[in-house]
Amino acid sequence: MLARTRQRAECSSRASPDRRSGHFAGGKASWRAVPEDVLDEVVAMVAARSESVTVVAVDGQSAAGKSMFAGSLAERMPASVVAGDDFYRVMDEDERAALTPAEGAAWYYDWERLRDQALLPLRNRRPAVFRPYDWAVNDLADRLITIAPEPLIIIEGLFVSRPELAHVVDIAVLVVADAGSRGRRQVDRADASEEWLERWDAAERWYFEHRRPPSSFDVITRPASHRTGGWGRSLLSEQAARSAFDRLGGYYGIGRDGPGAGVLCVTCGDDCAAAASGT
Repeated sequence: MLARTRQRAECSSRASPDRRSGHFAGGKASWRAVPEDVLDEVVAMVAARSESVTVVAVDGQSAAGKSMFAGSLAERMPASVVAGDDFYRVMDEDERAALTPAEGAAWYYDWERLRDQALLPLRNRRPAVFRPYDWAVNDLADRLITIAPEPLIIIEGLFVSRPELAHVVDIAVLVVADAGSRGRRQVDRADASEEWLERWDAAERWYFEHRRPPSSFDVITRPASHRTGGWGRSLLSEQAARSAFDRLGGYYGIGRDGPGAGVLCVTCGDDCAAAASGT
């Protein structure tokens, strides 16, 4: 985990929300654009609500494109964007490394601080003020982040749609990407050791299997084509969604099961020959 902490501080290319303005800034040109029809669907869901404030949780495995989706949505309407990574839990590194997958899913992030310092104030039309986690020193930063309230609140990050936050989240979006794409993004980020990624992978998989299965989300976005990239609305059945997500969740896929590992055919929802060949 120490390697992850040091490298995370050095990696400045990762897309991130401009939390002071509530809009999205930065990002690498290599990240996929979000198709308009997917954004249209979420925007329509927000507009259909009678409440004055809506919280959208954008969840998904590491490097799936959560930040990009959140930023694209924030460009559509005034939004307060909260990064889940700011609420990583301060914990002794040895204690963190000893956590089981279930314990990791429960304890890696301080969801209570996220709720109390960000989501609840914003829902009540008050600014959120908090100290973000400092990945370089494994402690809360000395600086404060202030996020102004907007009618749309977007929280993006792994575990942000957890059941404990169900009473403050109105729309849950699952962003899914194939293992190869996520692996390349992780290589670009260079923010974690392989040993840590394996532990992280186990916690992710436990969470999406036992706490937040794909069928429980309001919207699922996934690669729309192995040829052209992009995201599309998932129309899979519950059983197919679980199977598809399990295959996509083969984690980074590079150098493990060969070319095409973790890539799904969008026609059949399976890892067919066309998906494996990348055609």
